[in-house]
Amino acid sequence: MILTDGLICIIPILLVIHRRFLDEFTKRTKLMFVISVLLPALHLTFVGFRWQLTLLYVLHGIFAMLAGILIWRGSVYRIGFKAVKRFCVIVLSITIGLTALLPVGILPAPTGPYKVGTASITITSPDRRELYDVKYDVIRRFVVQFYYPADRIGTRRAPAIENGDDVERGLSKLTKLPRVFLSHLSQVQSNSWYDTSVSSNEKQYPIIILSHGWKGFKNIQTNKAEELASQGYIVASIDHTYGSISTIFEDGTVKELNQSALPDRADSEHFIKYGRALVETFKGDIIETLDTLEEMNSNKGQSMLSGRLNMDKVAVVGHSMGGGAAVLAAIDDARIGAVVGLDAWVEPLQSEFILSGLDVPYLHVGSESWIGGLNEPNLHMLLASSRNDRWLITIDRTLHTDFTMLSYLSPASGLIGLTGWGGKEAVDIQRDLINTFMDYCINGKNTKNAIVDVVNKYEGATAEAIYRK
Repeated sequence: MILTDGLICIIPILLVIHRRFLDEFTKRTKLMFVISVLLPALHLTFVGFRWQLTLLYVLHGIFAMLAGILIWRGSVYRIGFKAVKRFCVIVLSITIGLTALLPVGILPAPTGPYKVGTASITITSPDRRELYDVKYDVIRRFVVQFYYPADRIGTRRAPAIENGDDVERGLSKLTKLPRVFLSHLSQVQSNSWYDTSVSSNEKQYPIIILSHGWKGFKNIQTNKAEELASQGYIVASIDHTYGSISTIFEDGTVKELNQSALPDRADSEHFIKYGRALVETFKGDIIETLDTLEEMNSNKGQSMLSGRLNMDKVAVVGHSMGGGAAVLAAIDDARIGAVVGLDAWVEPLQSEFILSGLDVPYLHVGSESWIGGLNEPNLHMLLASSRNDRWLITIDRTLHTDFTMLSYLSPASGLIGLTGWGGKEAVDIQRDLINTFMDYCINGKNTKNAIVDVVNKYEGATAEAIYRK
């Protein structure tokens, strides 16, 4: 539970501790009424409704109602201490269990020396048309959220999931879960801050573009974005419209996931064609993000990023479909100097691209659940065809979803099969691998052997293949 949840736990905790508190509570009926109303009101005002605390709200309502009746009748009513204590213990136990499984707090702090700033923009394509809108000839738009190194914190802490209400709504539609069960997501806090400037420590910073997977969203890897920004990179995390759970433009327009963009494999004989079109769309977003960054960098004084971007040091990190798009973008655009694929979905890529391979360093980090799957033939052909350093590393006991921050949002995710059993070690392995890879490929701070050293450091990491040019 977050600290402010302690407000609404005060009464039941006191009632469990000693009978004297119950006696005083029932004697001082006006105080009982005020406290029973005030504490949940303060919590709802400053924290917001949390369904995990519903029983505590009900408990306060019961005491407020009882106090109101006693005030109205002008009488005193003795309540059995054992019954009250038993009821409060049950309420507290259930509440603590729910808040532990679905916590609201702050993401783990990044390990780099910088504070982290954040800001978002909407990018409008100059010539691409939207494939997935209900209307014909609509211009392609998507959102990019920046995470950047800063010297100081800003005026407001950013949520881990920006526009969380809309994302909750989209997730509710996708998962068929009542939205109330997802309402805590918008309250999770990040380590990023609005309204702070780029650090003055360096004149320019390298760029890393993050591309999420199908049914993801731009904040699904907030932990990675913050970590990289804290290490001295300017991170651009893309919200791929219609491939994202929910995309919210600057003008307030909301575009939700278009599930018909990629029907289930079993439901369509053209599944790979759908996938290929979607990967191409994601690739286009990556390249247009680079175009926008170049334009921002050259427009002196027009943006806080003007002149602060090192366009000679660019990498792309992509998960699943975003990983396939990252590979395609790197093949097509020479500005990209390195690629990380997190279970990169390269199955739908055309053979000409697979056989042409990559000319830049490539780190593929895979989940155990994807070993032996339909993605593997193209992946191994891509690695064999590439001409630069490349690594194929698997993290034991992981699922495809372990490359998102889902495990941070609920410790129960592993228990119910939403994530694997790799736990905190899987998160640490990803962090160390990506940091080390970027240090080597983008900043030249270590040798390629440092990546093997990371694998050897963890029991849960397996280097299936290491190719060196």
